Amino acid sequence: MAISSSSPALSLYDALYDKAETRHFTVLILGSYAMTLLMQIISHFASRALLPQTYPALPLAQRDEWNTRICSSFHAFAVSALSCRVMLTEGPSLYEDVRHHSYLAPVCLAITTGYLLADATLVLYSTLPRSLQSSSLPYGPLSAPVPTLAHHLLGAMAFSSSLYFRAGYVLSIMFIATELSTPLVNLRWHLIHMGSNHGLSRPTREGGRLGGKARGREWTPMDGGKDKGPLARWARPVDMAMVVVFGVCRVLVLPFQFKMVTRHVIALGKVSRWWVSVQCGASFVVIAVLNVWWFGKMLALLKKRESKRGRERSNRSS
Repeated sequence: MAISSSSPALSLYDALYDKAETRHFTVLILGSYAMTLLMQIISHFASRALLPQTYPALPLAQRDEWNTRICSSFHAFAVSALSCRVMLTEGPSLYEDVRHHSYLAPVCLAITTGYLLADATLVLYSTLPRSLQSSSLPYGPLSAPVPTLAHHLLGAMAFSSSLYFRAGYVLSIMFIATELSTPLVNLRWHLIHMGSNHGLSRPTREGGRLGGKARGREWTPMDGGKDKGPLARWARPVDMAMVVVFGVCRVLVLPFQFKMVTRHVIALGKVSRWWVSVQCGASFVVIAVLNVWWFGKMLALLKKRESKRGRERSNRSS
């Protein structure tokens, strides 16, 4: 049964009173944490065995990002599917009651919290001197470890707050559902590095490439030269699908997200803590601005690329 948003604020003791349920949440977080680290290791050795020409030739920073994006895609598939199921099947109470009771939403939040904490651990690991890293699993340094670490820890705090206070599930779930666009962004990055030089990406100073959202890096579309390589024919359809899905999942949903935040943000503070409301409102503003900005960059540079393709076709025909 859903609990009314007028319920008194929970103390931390009250929030953790149901020890069995809290223990389940913690086990899920730890399981997601361990699985993410295990997937990084499996991805490293599997990629080296299955792609002996491509993967070992990448610079260390790109191999790190390669494995991070594989884990990111698996995580995004899982949590976006769970989030969509919650939003489509749990009825109007999810959208009306800030204390709506759900079975699947906590699972989704726990998986995401564990994933963010695991990736934050890898960010810290990448900052260690090479002498302190495992010789079989080295990690290249990130260009901006502090913002990435802050992004992951703040995200983990936000989702775990909703999880342990058992409030505001819809506010967390609706943001996690937008991860549906992430696998296409990561697929595009992998196509570039598996043989297609035709990228919506550009080299960075560290020898890597800017690609989709992984470890807090933004996706920056840039012209990358002429198409070449056996996978080049997939570049254009993946580009188009990526931009369309990103626009639907992260831009068209903004009015709905604004409606949910304004409806629940005050009630969320009353049933939890005031800083949870502040965190929710600030997160929405930052995410909305970034998503609109990224989408605008995608459209402008995709248009530039299509114009370039048109000129190349005209030159060939003449």
